Amino acid sequence: MMRAVLKGALFTLLLLALAVPVAAQSDTSGSIRGTVKDASGGVLPGATATVTSDVLVAGTATTVSDERGVYRFPSLPPGLYQLEVGLSGFATQSAKNIRVNLAKALVIDITLPQASVAEEVSVTGVAPLVSVASNSVSTSFDSQFLNNQPLPRDYYSLLAAAPGVTIDPTSSTGDAMMAYGGTSSTQNAYTLDGVNIADPAGGDYWLLPSIAWMQEIQIGGLGANAEYGGYTGGMINGVTKSGGNQFHGSLEAYYQPDSWVANNTPADLGPQAPSKFHDYTLSLGGPVVKDKLWYFVSGEDWERDTANVGAAISSDRKVPRYLGKLTWQAGVDNRLQLMLEHDGLVQDHRGVSGSVLPEASYREESPNYTFASSWESLLNASNFVTVKLTGFDGRLDELPYNGTDVSQRYDQNTGISWQNLDNTLLSHRHQVTLDASWSLFKDGLFTPNDSHTFKFGGSYESASVAYNSTPNGGATLYDDSSACPGEGDAQFAYYMAHPECGLNEYAYRETGYGEYHEWLQTTSIDLYAQDSMRLNRWTLNYGVRYGNYKGGFQRGTGNTDVYSVSFADPRIGFVWDVFGDSKTALKVHWGRYHQKMMGYIYDREVSGHIAPPVIDCYWDSATGKYDLDSNGEPGCETWSVPDAATMGKYAQQYVDEALITVEQQIGKDMVLGLDLIDRRFRDIMAMINTNEDYTLKTATNNPLTGGTLPIWVLNSPQNYVLTTDNGAYRNYQSVVMRFEKRHSNGWYLSSSLVWTDLKGNQYTNDGYISEFKDRNGLTNADGRIDLSYNEWDFKLNAAVDLPLNFQFSGQYNYLSGMYWTPYVRVTRGLDYNSTSGRNIDLVPRGTNQFPSRHLLNVRLAWSPRLAKAVRLTVSGEVFNVLNNNTMVDTYNRYGSYNANSNTWSKLSSYGTPYTIENPRQVRLGVRLDF
Repeated sequence: MMRAVLKGALFTLLLLALAVPVAAQSDTSGSIRGTVKDASGGVLPGATATVTSDVLVAGTATTVSDERGVYRFPSLPPGLYQLEVGLSGFATQSAKNIRVNLAKALVIDITLPQASVAEEVSVTGVAPLVSVASNSVSTSFDSQFLNNQPLPRDYYSLLAAAPGVTIDPTSSTGDAMMAYGGTSSTQNAYTLDGVNIADPAGGDYWLLPSIAWMQEIQIGGLGANAEYGGYTGGMINGVTKSGGNQFHGSLEAYYQPDSWVANNTPADLGPQAPSKFHDYTLSLGGPVVKDKLWYFVSGEDWERDTANVGAAISSDRKVPRYLGKLTWQAGVDNRLQLMLEHDGLVQDHRGVSGSVLPEASYREESPNYTFASSWESLLNASNFVTVKLTGFDGRLDELPYNGTDVSQRYDQNTGISWQNLDNTLLSHRHQVTLDASWSLFKDGLFTPNDSHTFKFGGSYESASVAYNSTPNGGATLYDDSSACPGEGDAQFAYYMAHPECGLNEYAYRETGYGEYHEWLQTTSIDLYAQDSMRLNRWTLNYGVRYGNYKGGFQRGTGNTDVYSVSFADPRIGFVWDVFGDSKTALKVHWGRYHQKMMGYIYDREVSGHIAPPVIDCYWDSATGKYDLDSNGEPGCETWSVPDAATMGKYAQQYVDEALITVEQQIGKDMVLGLDLIDRRFRDIMAMINTNEDYTLKTATNNPLTGGTLPIWVLNSPQNYVLTTDNGAYRNYQSVVMRFEKRHSNGWYLSSSLVWTDLKGNQYTNDGYISEFKDRNGLTNADGRIDLSYNEWDFKLNAAVDLPLNFQFSGQYNYLSGMYWTPYVRVTRGLDYNSTSGRNIDLVPRGTNQFPSRHLLNVRLAWSPRLAKAVRLTVSGEVFNVLNNNTMVDTYNRYGSYNANSNTWSKLSSYGTPYTIENPRQVRLGVRLDF
């Protein structure tokens, strides 16, 4: 059946391509189109339009307006352009400083005044900043922004400067981005030079690009047409540099020793571990053959030491990375590109914190190789085609410091893990994607004046995942140091020296928790068809995207055909060029967007046998062995059946989006925008227990409310089902006001004010929703989504040129504070759900709020020109100028509850900071451009 569908789609695509001509932008380029008219409004066929830019291999590109006066440049690399349009007998019209951004369609209509035969007249117009052809809303960061703003030198972290985007405070690396109502970075789509660089298992980013490589980075996804999919958050798209017709290079060095880092850790949270940073990069680019073949190569040594609050030592993250790229202009109508990349992440003591001692953290080793090849061809005046073959191969290993024969110990009294890492992880990813598109246009289909830009395309993607997590020492040991001699730190120190003092009736040995062995394979087929129909001052954008996703286990490790979904995403919107001058636009859009394929959606299907049961064996002081159950009777307890489920009713997760946008260009270089956004997240996969054999106990004297709390006891084994028919939901509404003044007359400024409301009953997106595994998880589950959004978010980015080649720039961000939820762990009184149902929210989700945040970063740079083609830039950057220590994440476990005795115990760590603002950091930068 699928083969027949594919044949039919390809045959239809071929017929359409033969019928009409072409043009459209892509995820690695933008486009310009328009209509050439005379002063009376009559169309002018045969006018010559030429664009000039340093980013074009040939330097210029030329086209001729058709019989309706329409001209177009279907695929232009991002950068600054000059447009010139001329026709014999008419004055030449030009527009300068046209910024072409990724996936952005600009409309520049041209009016040519008549000129006498004897005179030559040139008229310069204003370059448009507002697209009156596209419904999409995005933020682009070009090389000027990347070079001139105080940035963390991290590809993903810098995206937090965009409206509607925020950093995930639970991320251990500080670079996970949440966008437009997304609650994790796994909801985003990630592409680099057309490569899908998302992890096929969990959906997060896999590749770690360098800022020094980038021609432009864009965060978008709102209002996107049918060409784009595979996300329910944002779409992060980057294009690397290509070189040029002149040899250029840059040598960059950024340095920050620990002595330049302030201490903002409160004294009661212990000493602050050292923190340092360096980033050294060499990039070279130029022609192999002028106007024909360009190259760009770059190598970087990047290292950052960071530490969580209370951590005894820092975590050292090293990322050596290299990129090479060739761009070949094979004649006027063909362009080929080849990109190869390698990054070799190594991070020591990842996960170290106040509750995870250094020996219980791990060493991450993640080498990765990426490739991208693409071909663009204007086959003739009617047909433009793009074909891409891309992919990556890499590992992600989490290795212990004390070998695989030593168990981790966890002290239930203090909540501290020590002695060793709990599980050793060895994992591998491999992904290959074939992508092709055929773009075309046709005028006068429905009326004499309509103009259509069609695009048809599709992709086939194949991925494999290996994931093996094995417990070190065969099990994790849960001790209880409360009976050890001493108090506080002295008691814990004695316990570490004599762990046998932590062996009592509450001590137990646990096997199975966190242990997984899986080998996954997935395929994804996406097809789309779209049209942008322009009629006078109106543009109608409509299309549909079809997806067919399949997933299973690799042959010999489980059922090869576990997961199969098909869906269609309609998209429709209109743009009104209010005054017909391409400066004021009203845009309305509705669309459905399905999440990308991820292995973790289905990986707990029963045939894969990926996880053993969780078994707890309690300490028997009489025998000196772990051979009792929690009631002191002989034998261990199987507290949880294996994480294995049958497949119930399911569909692919999606978001329905309604978007209203108003944009106004002010003068030559300013844009004011207003966005009203509504997104509804549905069909969220969860593993639920369909066994309703529960008994209700009622806890009294809730320590936070004084009231009662339902405690459900499962009396027989779970019956797990993976399903999207589970009631999981999230609703997001947002109002965005934004302003941008592009760099001109010596200054630049962009700002945004965002109001957000995000409510639901869970925030996970890959099927691992702990709340839905047991009825206890649904208690107080509805409310404001935790650690996912701020109600108010104000951002300001600015730069000003000063005398004597100095420049000052800065960023300010106000965040009203995210939300969090306290929970309690039931340690006694449960039965079969003692693991799956032990964590219960004490109050409705998102009841508590973190303090508001004020972040200020500044940069002062001096950039003298040493020679005609040589410029030196020396910069000083200060991050978190105010040295704020605002808490952004906390230990939200209140403590424990014994359902047998109706008694509560509070952890001393409850409500204390797990993560605070990074301290003030001073960084020196030196950049030599030549």
